[in-house]
Amino acid sequence: QLSSQACDSAQNLRVFIRAGNDRDRAAAAEAIAATRSRSKALSMEITEELCRSFITPFDRQDIHGLAENLYKIPKTIEKIKGRILLHKLYSQQDDFSPQVDIIADEARAMEDIMRGLLNGEKNKQVMEKISGLRDLENKGDDVRNELLTKLFSTPCDIRDLLLRRDIHDMLEKVVDRFRDAANVAFQIVLKHS
Repeated sequence: QLSSQACDSAQNLRVFIRAGNDRDRAAAAEAIAATRSRSKALSMEITEELCRSFITPFDRQDIHGLAENLYKIPKTIEKIKGRILLHKLYSQQDDFSPQVDIIADEARAMEDIMRGLLNGEKNKQVMEKISGLRDLENKGDDVRNELLTKLFSTPCDIRDLLLRRDIHDMLEKVVDRFRDAANVAFQIVLKHS
């Protein structure tokens, strides 16, 4: 469920970034806040269950690691939304869309990984999915570098440049959170092979 909330948050961010009017942007912003709230509740529920349960399907620290990384995705996305609204950077959607597209792809890949782990898919299949997500993370690094190169080579107001750079950095944190969650899934697969 937490992976699903991270995916919903990523999809809502995509809608928010691409919104062409205030009404659509506001609806996406509300959806982002709602996924963050649900993610927080799920994360707390997971922590409570880990404290109450003696037997778990995976190591406690792995479950906690997955929950922590997956919760931080909607949390960071909500911060990105807030920063974009605060500084009215939504008119710069083309600057952020390439990174947001990578995040949305990673979110779907993470859901596939989680389904594979929970449904007991063969380790090789889950490892291939993890490898696919890692490829997306590498692509995300390349996209960010290209966007920053373009940003710094285009004359613009220094305040605007710094604000947009900060958004790119925050988007990169989300890309990396999916990688971190995939690394925990990788450890789970290795422990259960």
